[in-house]
Amino acid sequence: MDPNTQRWLNEAGYHYHCFISWPHLEDHEIAQCARAVKNAIKTELGYSVPDPKVFLDETEMKPGDVWPEALRNALCKSLAMVAICAPIYYDPSHTWCGLEWAAMELLGDRRLNGETYRAIIPIVLRQRSGVPGPVAKFQYVDFSKTSVQGRHYFSTIEFRKQMGQVVERIEQIAETIARLERRPDCESFAFPTESAFAHLLVPPQKLPFRE
Repeated sequence: MDPNTQRWLNEAGYHYHCFISWPHLEDHEIAQCARAVKNAIKTELGYSVPDPKVFLDETEMKPGDVWPEALRNALCKSLAMVAICAPIYYDPSHTWCGLEWAAMELLGDRRLNGETYRAIIPIVLRQRSGVPGPVAKFQYVDFSKTSVQGRHYFSTIEFRKQMGQVVERIEQIAETIARLERRPDCESFAFPTESAFAHLLVPPQKLPFRE
């Protein structure tokens, strides 16, 4: 990433290169995936950014919890969002996942208006059927092999290649936002009150990133 781009982003008020959205469960696989993704993004970004910042909230959240203001602030000041999309991610009991998705979709529409991509990068984990409409319209990363290889998957060449693609998109988003001079303007941003998955429809899947 160009140093001038990073300088502008810092001065504009952006704080995180990426916000990781994930369903908080008593499930070691999903938590391990979220941590592995965070570490990989920071490592890859570290080759071009002096101090890469990735937000991963690990506080316990339960169905019905009120979304904390700190999370709203962190999401708004993030350039991109990586969503760990296990099937439970879309469930109505995990409203905060749908709110994070809806919020970043609105932010991406505003900041990347006119571009062919947006600020959400889905990672599909253990998906047994078609992904929901809000997810299907994005090019997603397929992590289905984690169910077979377990924790070892995160040390494979395939995982590193996938993370390289994710970081390339984050850098592309950063460069575009800086070029268009789109500031976060979090004080004026009205966060959605309805989950992006409130009216769940499941269309056929798109193809994941090609190898």
